[in-house]
Amino acid sequence: MSKEEASFAKIEAVVIMHKASGLVIININPGDVAYDLDFQLNPMVEKFSEEIGVLNLVEWGELKVLIEDGQLIRVALFLRGVLSTQFTEIVRLFIQEFEAEYREVLENWMGSFKAFDNATQFIASQIFERVGQNLL
Repeated sequence: MSKEEASFAKIEAVVIMHKASGLVIININPGDVAYDLDFQLNPMVEKFSEEIGVLNLVEWGELKVLIEDGQLIRVALFLRGVLSTQFTEIVRLFIQEFEAEYREVLENWMGSFKAFDNATQFIASQIFERVGQNLL
């Protein structure tokens, strides 16, 4: 897969939620997207999950929000542009890799964010670089 195929959608923000607690554990917002995580993302996920049963892509103003679930995390990417199948595959692969890298922490998480100190670099290499974008 070429970077051109996967780079149609521009990542404006990445939000990673701990599924068991429903809390946001990582929020990377290079596009300065104006949203309130506590009051908008969780209800958005619940509302659309209930309404359509399967949640993947939600139109949110000028943005698209790609929401993908793993076993332990839910990832929401705020995007601009055309979303390709390859891009979605990269996100799914990232979820598997992130859960493998942080499995012990995620399974036993007690609210400390210290364990995720290096997660930004991990996300930069596993999502942003794979789609031809720079985060850091």
